[in-house]
Amino acid sequence: MYRCKVVRLSQGSQSCYTAAVNIVLFEEEELASPLPLCDNRVKHIQKILRKGVGDCFEAGIVNGAAGTAEILSVSPQGMEFHFVANGAGKPLHPVSMIIGFPRPIQLKRLLRDIASLGVSQVHLCGTELGEKSYLKATLSQPEELTAMLKDGSIQAKSTHVPQVFVHQDVASCLDFVAGNDGIRVAGNTCIRVALD
Repeated sequence: MYRCKVVRLSQGSQSCYTAAVNIVLFEEEELASPLPLCDNRVKHIQKILRKGVGDCFEAGIVNGAAGTAEILSVSPQGMEFHFVANGAGKPLHPVSMIIGFPRPIQLKRLLRDIASLGVSQVHLCGTELGEKSYLKATLSQPEELTAMLKDGSIQAKSTHVPQVFVHQDVASCLDFVAGNDGIRVAGNTCIRVALD
């Protein structure tokens, strides 16, 4: 088992930070073929975790099972591994967060932290006082947002990634959440957390 840690590296007058992941996540279809050597996960497994053929590391399927992967071979075609599931993965908490769309630089940190807390849903919405251009930024695209949330899930050693929704304003966000009954826990209790 390895722990999440931040390592400070000095390079001349500059410093850079790298975060070790707690679990390596794969899409289910990636299990059937070798991962290319240029894939960041392969680089992490080899250079940070220092794993080679015959070694095992903690792995999981995105929004699926958690388990262990054994490296079977490393060749120019890529890294081949065998994944064995041993559980359903750490479940997300039944919490939905509604957040006024922040500055892009804050959004990255915020989504990573929210995912590491295990929130089930994130609703980003425009607000009266918020900058309208943030909603049109590249970072507001669903695939970009999901990638940021996935980083947080990896740090939390979870295979489950929160759902993310983008709304133009608070009213449409609340209508959407109410229409989908929010997240139900303990019978009819609905938990919602709003940040401003």
